[in-house]
Amino acid sequence: LVNDFSNASKSFNDRLIRSLKKCGLNIKFMRYDEGFFSKKRDWGAYLNFIKIKDVLIVPIYGICDDDIAIEQIKKIYSDCSVETINLREIIELGGALHCITAEKFGRENYRLICYFLFLLQYSKSSGNSTFLFR
Repeated sequence: LVNDFSNASKSFNDRLIRSLKKCGLNIKFMRYDEGFFSKKRDWGAYLNFIKIKDVLIVPIYGICDDDIAIEQIKKIYSDCSVETINLREIIELGGALHCITAEKFGRENYRLICYFLFLLQYSKSSGNSTFLFR
């Protein structure tokens, strides 16, 4: 699963596709509206998710593109439950969910992930989905 950069740079996107196909990879693309990638916002971090067994925890950012991205991820990963967590403040500092858990995927991060899942479930059941990073 890779970002489709054709709206931002067709030549880069074409080179990326050629390189990935040479490796024999099965490529699926996340497609975005024109203007998604910009100088002001150059991240495509919907792909910066983590997968734990059959659950995907996917970052969202409180923008209109969230719904488009989540629907695509649900179709591609139809065998998984997709949970979202708003990480706008973190992405603006230069990272997202995978970044903050990937350094050491051991017991410490497992506890962190379990804590995230607990907060995610609590926020959805209480109807307060923005309390996590205020």
